[in-house]
Amino acid sequence: MKSDFIYILVEPYIYVSEKSDSILSCFLKSALSLSKGNIITLIFHPNLYLPNNLFNYTAERSLKLKRLVMQAWNRLNSDGICKAIACWKDLESLTIEDTDNKSFSYLIHQISNNCKNFK
Repeated sequence: MKSDFIYILVEPYIYVSEKSDSILSCFLKSALSLSKGNIITLIFHPNLYLPNNLFNYTAERSLKLKRLVMQAWNRLNSDGICKAIACWKDLESLTIEDTDNKSFSYLIHQISNNCKNFK
């Protein structure tokens, strides 16, 4: 899956259609329900832009996550990142795309506080 989006000139520099968010929400809720909390790896398409609410919903239902590949962080804020990382105590690996220095340092700080198995 990937989001139906356009680039814009103001933060978060991306606009995702409501239909795209709705389809993603249905898909994630179904997949996470079927997983029964046993997901250990999540790999998101580079053009899949999760909003905070879906990112946190995913985190709360994948507590055993060890590996996350997510390149698109445009629609997430520091609170959303903090809540998600706090759920993933077993996180060992994170693959991300370029982020600004402030977001990156905040992300690393959250990982160091919450993910003791991180490599």
